[in-house]
Formats: sequence, C-alpha cells, structure tokens
Amino acid sequence: MNKVDRFCFLYVIFSFPLVLTLLIWGAFDDPSHFNSSGVKPFLWGSLFWIFLTWIIVSLYLMIKNIVSKSFRDVFLKKLARVKERDEREEQISGEAAKFTFFSSLAVLFFFLFLSIFTMGIGKKLEGVKPGEKPGFISFGVNINPLEMKKKQPLEEKQKNSFMVSYQELPLSKMGLILFLIMWQVGSYHLIVRRESKV
Repeated sequence: MNKVDRFCFLYVIFSFPLVLTLLIWGAFDDPSHFNSSGVKPFLWGSLFWIFLTWIIVSLYLMIKNIVSKSFRDVFLKKLARVKERDEREEQISGEAAKFTFFSSLAVLFFFLFLSIFTMGIGKKLEGVKPGEKPGFISFGVNINPLEMKKKQPLEEKQKNSFMVSYQELPLSKMGLILFLIMWQVGSYHLIVRRESKV
C-alpha cells in the first residue's frame, strides 16, 4: 500500500466519527434554518466537506479493491487486522467473508420484505353499515420497483382514521445505504475477532 492509499485508508477510519456526528445531527436538526453566519453554519459546513471527502475517498478505495487483487488483500488485512501469516488466519478471513456475504444477503431480503409490506389498523369514519364493525385491519403489498407510487386518493383517507399505519421503510435511501456499509464492515470485523479468539 503506497503513501496515498495509506493516507486514504487512515482518513476513512479516523474521520468516520465526524461523519457519524453529521448524520446524527442531520437527523435531528434542519440546516436550512441556520443563520448565514455563526458557529452552527461553520460546523455544519466543515462536517459536510469532511463527509463529502469521506465518500469520494471511500469510493476510490472500493474501486481500487475491485481492480487490484494485491491491494484487496492488503486492504482486508488492515481492515480486520489479520496478518494471514498461516493457513488458519487465511481460513478465518475466508469464513468472515462468507458470513458477511450471507448475512448481508439476509439483511437485504429482510429490507425487501419491509419495503413491500403494508399494514393499517384503524376505524372507518364513513360508510359503516348496521351490524358491521367500525374497526379494521388491512394487510397488503406495495410492488413498485421504479418508485412510481400511486398515492391513496384523498377521499379514501378521509373515510378512514388510521391508528397504526405502515407503508414503507422508516429509513431514507442514504440511511439504508450507510446501514448496509456499516453492516458489511462491522460483521466482517466481528467474525474475524471472534474466530481469532477460538
């Protein structure tokens, strides 16, 4: 790993707490409400540029991992802190890679289920016939891979009062992608640490 790659790797690792700070801050505060001057806008702007640089540097490292096998081997060793000096450590690295692949696939299928599943619990405000229960439970699927969502007509919403309503994943697209990135890196590192102690 040359000096540029080593710097990029260290930047991704050590700037991650600042990236996480920005994401948590962004979840609870709206930067559009900040004044044009002051401490808050300066901190937000600084963290934003650190985050943008983090994404670009991470993308560079991932592309280099794809095109260079030697870099990939060194990168994984540094990421998991495994030296692969013998056959056992190579086996641990392989087991961690397999676990990461299948666990990530399981998480993706779970998110796929959550993204198509819809549920509603509520009561009807209009059109309740005599002897008919005013409450209802509805289950359904929302199959729409291109996000051309058909909005529920306004009059239909006015007829029903929902106490519980689930239509889509509570995570944003960025939140979902970041979760998957952290899951892959974290699960690989966790399995390597666990298997190394056996």
